[in-house]
Amino acid sequence: MKKFAAITVLAASSLLATSMAQADTLGLKAGVDYWNTHSSNESVKKDSTTYNPDYNSQFRPGFFVAVEHPIPLIPNFMLRYQDVDTDGNDGSTHINNDQRMYDAVLYYQAFDNPAFGIDYGMNLKYFDGTIQGIGNSRDYTKTMPTLYLAANVNIPMTGVELFGNTSNMRFDGTRITDTQVGISYDILPLAVTSIQVRAGYRYMKNRLKDADSMNIEQKTQGWFLGLGVHF
Repeated sequence: MKKFAAITVLAASSLLATSMAQADTLGLKAGVDYWNTHSSNESVKKDSTTYNPDYNSQFRPGFFVAVEHPIPLIPNFMLRYQDVDTDGNDGSTHINNDQRMYDAVLYYQAFDNPAFGIDYGMNLKYFDGTIQGIGNSRDYTKTMPTLYLAANVNIPMTGVELFGNTSNMRFDGTRITDTQVGISYDILPLAVTSIQVRAGYRYMKNRLKDADSMNIEQKTQGWFLGLGVHF
């Protein structure tokens, strides 16, 4: 009975902490980034043949939108999109991996104050792509839940914010790591909204096992630059 009571108190305390950390008002965040992608150590395995293209660096667009609210226990929600299209050669074979990555993030705010914030939750990643150059073009999809963690630190009276987030999971041969760190600056702070310029570095390493009968490995990294808005 004492153990049950202790667990009950702990659970209630956790729920209370979560509800206290929720946003005080309804908020909206959105942004668009251009990622200077450099891909390496990539491979596509199809029908027992492995291809290792040497990909070129390219600028790829992405965007995000997040809704935060003061309702206790209901997670905040964010959608992200990133173009991860890669194009290169494996010897005389030209290979294009036309890949798009979609994120649906459900998260809570462990801390949310003017100095810093910490978010945690789950990110459902969905990969949708087409491989061209290895015989007939092949479409593939892969869905994978990942753990999500994010943090930000505001430097007082400067308009500068340091931020970072990561999504990670390893299960049954599929591995996903997607991490970015950066800095933003309020170029137009207003009473109800602010516009920021964003810059940082993003690192992504994935191994998609059995993505429609193919194993696709990729490591993509590089600097990004973009704009954000916060209502």
